[in-house]
Amino acid sequence: MSCGCSRHSTDGGASKTNVHYEEAGKTKPLDQCIACAWKHIADAREAWSEFTYTNENRTHVLGQLQLAIHHTYRGWKHIAEQCRHLSHAVQQGMEAGMAEKWSALIEEVCDEYNKAHKEEK
Repeated sequence: MSCGCSRHSTDGGASKTNVHYEEAGKTKPLDQCIACAWKHIADAREAWSEFTYTNENRTHVLGQLQLAIHHTYRGWKHIAEQCRHLSHAVQQGMEAGMAEKWSALIEEVCDEYNKAHKEEK
């Protein structure tokens, strides 16, 4: 799913080779966008804490973390790696240390977002 925050992408958002996204002003799924990543991570965190550990919920969390990885794997590799490690922990049903892992990831993505958008404040 795309969003309209192409102005937040480090690589300019919509690609000139993808007319559909360019005309719609959308950020493509693999565009490097810390704003999109933050949205996906926030959704994954809320789903992880809101519901019990069911397969359906775990699948949603994994999907959102994977989308965050797509938006960060080039521009913010350290965030993509944190998402990957957290994704593995969720998939394996690990409970120990999860609150700290989520907090560290959210702090990191917020810091990177704030660095990228300091001129907007």
